[in-house]
Amino acid sequence: MINTGMDSTNINSLPHNGTATSIAAGLSMEEIAVQDRVLILRRLVKIEPEGSTADAMQVYLMLQHQSNSPRFTELEDDGLVYNTKAKRPTRSGRGAFIRRPTPLGISAIEEGWYRGDRINKTKRESHTAVMRGALAEALRGWASNTTDPVQLARIAVLEHLTKVS
Repeated sequence: MINTGMDSTNINSLPHNGTATSIAAGLSMEEIAVQDRVLILRRLVKIEPEGSTADAMQVYLMLQHQSNSPRFTELEDDGLVYNTKAKRPTRSGRGAFIRRPTPLGISAIEEGWYRGDRINKTKRESHTAVMRGALAEALRGWASNTTDPVQLARIAVLEHLTKVS
């Protein structure tokens, strides 16, 4: 059985194939994975809005590819970074996706609450709801300060998008 790292018993567990050797390897890497997630997210926030490829981050932080690339995937799965779909060349000349921090990822670093643990879906959804509420409140404030029909139409579209997305 493959552990995806998102099981209900240990959200921080790294993937393994169920054999004793694979489980031991995953356990031995968990502390390093936690540290690497923090290092990568901190760096992405620092260089925002530039973003980074996993290859460039590997070079900058002097990480191994086998431990670097999966951390990007985990950060993306946790809603802390997103794939811009734009590409930059790697050291080998191939195109690699650029990832940037999400608003959740930025606040995680700036507010100092992120310690590298995997974030469960409930926490992500809670933060998203708070962010949507703050946005809706800001939009209502802007709408009350303008009579320009174009601005009011833009605000209405943004309000709709915050409810739908």
